[in-house]
Amino acid sequence: MWDKVVSILGGGVFSGVADVIGKLKVDPTEAAKLTAELHKAELAMQQAVNVAAAEIIKAEASSGDKFVTRARPAFLWMCIIVLGLNYGIAAVGAWFHYVITPVPLPPELYTLFEIGFTGYVVGRTVEKVNKVA
Repeated sequence: MWDKVVSILGGGVFSGVADVIGKLKVDPTEAAKLTAELHKAELAMQQAVNVAAAEIIKAEASSGDKFVTRARPAFLWMCIIVLGLNYGIAAVGAWFHYVITPVPLPPELYTLFEIGFTGYVVGRTVEKVNKVA
């Protein structure tokens, strides 16, 4: 996550250092060694971030707090409520011969709902196959 934040703000930490090494007048073999070491350090950092994210997910899954364990379904319920209110009220209004125009929702909302719902279904399927939940 932090590497994405840093890249949005103007590039990775290690790419900046690699640019500085490229501008210095250093022996090409020494520069290649330094660049390789920077690449190793960047990979180690990415691995540490991934391990930390996995630990957070494990901690959330094993939490006794009901809100934390229900966070994934809560997101889906919020999407369903937004879509239901937007289009459901229009349908009920049409039933009573009252025209209610649904609010135009951005396509990104539908994409977010599709990705979230698909991820939830796949996640639950994997958990059930592995007999985790």
